[in-house]
Amino acid sequence: MLANLLTQDDVEKSIVHLLRSAAEYKSWCVRYMVDDKFTDPQNADPHITLTHLFPSFQASLEDHEAEVRAAAAAKVREFWQNLPKDSQELAIMRDILVHLKDLVSDANQHVKSAFASVIIGLAPVLS
Repeated sequence: MLANLLTQDDVEKSIVHLLRSAAEYKSWCVRYMVDDKFTDPQNADPHITLTHLFPSFQASLEDHEAEVRAAAAAKVREFWQNLPKDSQELAIMRDILVHLKDLVSDANQHVKSAFASVIIGLAPVLS
């Protein structure tokens, strides 16, 4: 990914702004593609996750389009694992758990299926 080649300042100035804009884009197809690749910038720079990516990820879990929610649901475990270790438990329990409850009872079968494929990986933290 491009973010691996840039400095932290460049990532925060360029990539983060681009991701935020795309995550709020009118077309669901664009938001879907952002969610599908959401964890790539985390791998490049874990620092940007809590400050810049977390709000967009939460919004994706609540998106009005089922395809976008399904893409985000499929990334919940990987997103959580890429959070800074000292923030993982608090983030999942305080900020993500409420969305997980909604995903379990989502009206769309694809959303439930995407989430079901990653829920086992969250078991250790959710106990």
